[in-house]
Amino acid sequence: MTKIGSKQGIRDRRIIGFSLPPELAAEVKIEAARRNVSLRNLFVEMWSIYKDKKSNVSSAADGRQSR
Repeated sequence: MTKIGSKQGIRDRRIIGFSLPPELAAEVKIEAARRNVSLRNLFVEMWSIYKDKKSNVSSAADGRQSR
């Protein structure tokens, strides 16, 4: 059953918002344009990299503690 007002094939999304200093906002927009991606896709890529690095740091710390 399809919900009223929903479109098939569209993933469920939530809007989040945050403000940045003007210089940083400009840098982020320039980087997205340079890569020819949307701000959303740039953020998704950045978050993925952050999680990978965070996981690698946690794994390295776990390895040091088991010695």
